[in-house]
Amino acid sequence: MPKLIKLPPIQNVGANQTAVLPQVPHGMTYDSIVLALGGTFTKAQITGIRSRINGKQFVDITGSHLDAENQYKKKTADASYISMDFAERTARTVVGEQIGAVDTSIGVDTFDFEFDIGGATSPTLDAYALISPPKPINIGGQPNQNKRTISAILKKVHSLSGAADHNVTMPLGSRLGGLIKRVHMHHANVTAVEVRKDGTYLQQEGLIGLVSFVQDELNRAAQSGHVCFDPTFTDNQSDAVSTIRGDGSPASFEFTITTSATDTVTSYTEMYTTINRL
Repeated sequence: MPKLIKLPPIQNVGANQTAVLPQVPHGMTYDSIVLALGGTFTKAQITGIRSRINGKQFVDITGSHLDAENQYKKKTADASYISMDFAERTARTVVGEQIGAVDTSIGVDTFDFEFDIGGATSPTLDAYALISPPKPINIGGQPNQNKRTISAILKKVHSLSGAADHNVTMPLGSRLGGLIKRVHMHHANVTAVEVRKDGTYLQQEGLIGLVSFVQDELNRAAQSGHVCFDPTFTDNQSDAVSTIRGDGSPASFEFTITTSATDTVTSYTEMYTTINRL
């Protein structure tokens, strides 16, 4: 079972400051990071959470958006705590749980976090982690292909004009080869999201009410101002969508967002990937 540990103190915690956790201990696998907020300090006042491995950023998200995405995944809502999962605790298999967990036992020189704090009053911020042993090097006598795999959160802001269908590009890393777990979209006026891979529909029409109903039938909970393309909504991690074809060539993706009025949509792609593909 994962162990709960307290991480080193976060430095430079204060209103309108960027707090820093310059290094987390190495040697174990990080399933989740849990932040404890004190003072008059809300999740909405965490205007940025960033994490890097070996200087390469693989997480970029705000506190309020992370909280909404957690609640979409039916995680606990608590004003004093917020978690960021790398492992998938509700996955159907043990292997599926650990695909995106961050193994720091080999190849990780630095693993750090930054937290942008807005106008909080006397804020305090502490970090904890759920950790597991290092991922095995081999499984069934074969190299473990997920030894270096991580769960990344890639951010992009889309400015969409008027009531129309908009073809947008989602962040998928600089080198394709990762697997799409989910694409979250935070919005004010989105009515539908359609997704195609190599011309084949992965989500057709994608009316928000219908998509939310289908997802809520299983293990999700619709959130206001949020819609998600979620190929793993059944918690079967093998349903994550590859960004390459069977022959290894890059796949072509089309994301069409329909809006009822001008909107600024912030998207976050949750991906299984490796640092060298970001």
